[in-house]
Amino acid sequence: MATFPFSLRTPLATIFEGEVDAVRLKTDLGRMEILPDHATLVGTILYSRVYIRRGGREDSYMIRQGAVSVDAQGVARVTALDAQETKTIKAESIQEYLVYLNKQISGGNGLNDYQKNFLAEQRMALQESLSNIE
Repeated sequence: MATFPFSLRTPLATIFEGEVDAVRLKTDLGRMEILPDHATLVGTILYSRVYIRRGGREDSYMIRQGAVSVDAQGVARVTALDAQETKTIKAESIQEYLVYLNKQISGGNGLNDYQKNFLAEQRMALQESLSNIE
């Protein structure tokens, strides 16, 4: 079976790097699957679960705020602000952060519209994350 090079990175670490059979994720424009010889592309990701299939095994990661690209050589990359292996995410920590975000958004705390919108997008992504875990 054909494979292609793929990497998943954050500003702090390389989360995954290697040859894969397929990658599934959701961009801001919809769900997609990257396969060998995929056309070049660039897309943005607010929040998505990324499924990496290789050698009959599939791993999944939750990513937040990133980009996906496939270059002319068929190398696929996802770069994200945050990425965690799905099985390591705890629902309790997400709920605690949601409470914090709700306080920040409702209290204002001198936040401008851009900051409030950013926090609202974070809240939406976390709520989706929570629904995928529970």
